[in-house]
Amino acid sequence: MLTSVRQGSMIRRRIVLSTLVACALALGVSGAVAVAAGKAGNRAPDFALKDAAGKEVKLSDLKGKVVLVDFWASWCKPCKKELPELDKLAKAYKAAGADVVIVAINIDTKRENADKFLKTANVGSLTVLFDASSTSAEQYEPPTMPTSYLVDKKGIVKAVHEGYNAGDEKKLKAEIDALLK
Repeated sequence: MLTSVRQGSMIRRRIVLSTLVACALALGVSGAVAVAAGKAGNRAPDFALKDAAGKEVKLSDLKGKVVLVDFWASWCKPCKKELPELDKLAKAYKAAGADVVIVAINIDTKRENADKFLKTANVGSLTVLFDASSTSAEQYEPPTMPTSYLVDKKGIVKAVHEGYNAGDEKKLKAEIDALLK
């Protein structure tokens, strides 16, 4: 769950976006109108975030690969169960030489909370990024923690997965494998 402040901010943004779209339609403005980007079928919003070593990672630099973008937080119990499973997937795809990257974006406002969890989680095959300001979360608008966005090689969101239940990683693997064909 996002904090109530973030939820309020997200609600205000949705209201503003809805108002702008309504005004554009009322005025007969044609062309592209902004829509919630973190939806299946839409282009995945680009982001530029730093990993634990301070290296910047951009989604746009991963074009040509299948990317799973996962939003998580250290206070999220399902996230703590999901990340080791995602790490197993990442490790298997790396070993196979597949063009797959699993990006785990942490949204904790205090980096030390994420670091504390990561020290014990053994998730070394994941690309872990940090977004304390929730800039990328605001672009994707994850409805719950964790939420994963499966992005194809062209940068299009193909599936959105909310929450985590044991075994979900099997469905993710099947979807990733289908995008690799």
